Parts: sequence; C-alpha cells; structure tokens
Amino acid sequence: MDLYPVMQNIVNNYGYLGIFLVSFTEAFIQPIPPDIFIMGAPMFGLSPIYSAIVASIGTLFGGLFGYFLGDRLGHPTFSRLFGKKIFNKRRAFF
Repeated sequence: MDLYPVMQNIVNNYGYLGIFLVSFTEAFIQPIPPDIFIMGAPMFGLSPIYSAIVASIGTLFGGLFGYFLGDRLGHPTFSRLFGKKIFNKRRAFF
C-alpha cells in the first residue's frame, strides 16, 4: 500500500490538522516526512510558515509519544513478540 496518497488526502481534507497528524505519526510509526507537505503548502491553500510551525509541534508531540511507548512498552513487549534470543541479539547490536 502506498502511503503518500493517503497522507496527501489527509492534508488536503484537514489542512493544518492533517499536517499535524502526518508529523505526529511520522515521528514514531510511518515513513512519510511532513517536509513535502510544508513545501507544497501553497498547493493545498496553506501558509508554509504556519505549516512548518504546526509540523514542528506535531513532530515534538509524536517524538514524546514514541518515547513514552518505548519507555513503557519497549523491552518487555519486544522480547515477548520476538523472543529473548532476538532481543539479546538486537541489544548487542545497539
């Protein structure tokens, strides 16, 4: 599934809230960066300056949420899902 059209549709339909959602989720789960939507903001009828501010706030909160998930669910959940052997191998790698 190609995520770019989905993210483009979100920004097109929801404007600044869409950029916030793309930025928030990009910080911990999906790989589409909000930069392309900031540069293309005038095509969506949005201000690039406000888009950059909204994206920065979204990335900040997304990063904090990702940190919270890793802190609360990190090691126990990873070792439960993938096993102790893979967990220890990844730990040694990092």
